[in-house]
Amino acid sequence: GQQGIYVRWGRTYCPGSTKLLYTGYTAGSAYGNKGSGFNKLCLPLEPSNSTDWRQNDAGNSGSRLYGVQYATSSAVQDLLPVNGKAVPCAVCEAKRGPVIMIPGTYVCPSNWTLEYEGYIMASHYSSSHYKGEYICVDHEPETISGRSGSS
Repeated sequence: GQQGIYVRWGRTYCPGSTKLLYTGYTAGSAYGNKGSGFNKLCLPLEPSNSTDWRQNDAGNSGSRLYGVQYATSSAVQDLLPVNGKAVPCAVCEAKRGPVIMIPGTYVCPSNWTLEYEGYIMASHYSSSHYKGEYICVDHEPETISGRSGSS
C-alpha cells in the first residue's frame, strides 16, 4: 500500500504504530547567510561523509550546514525550557498512506489519522534573517544533547 514518510521536528521518536526510520538533529543554513538552501534537513546522528570531501575543500567552497536551535519567546511559556537548545528530529514512516501537514489546525480530514500536533516555526521575520522553511515543531519538544545550534 501507499506509505507516507515525514519528519517529526522536535522529537526523537515516532508516534503510535508509525515506524522510526532514523533519529537525527535538525540542520540548515546560518540565519545570516545569503546562500545555501533555505529548507531544514534531518541529519542522521551518525552521518557518513564522502571520503574525499576534505581534499576537495568543499567545506569552504560549497554550502554550509549548521545545527538548528530553538529560539522561543515568552509568548509561549511551555517552550521556554528548550530555548537555545538543539532541535532533534525523527524520520517516520506511516503505513496508512500519504501524509500532509495542515497549518492552522489540528483537526484531520475524515478517515485520516493525526500523527502529531505542534507549532509552526520558521526564521525570524527581521531583516537580519533570511527566509526559511515553515516547519511544524512538536507541541512537546525535546532537545538533543551534545549538539549546539546556531541557525
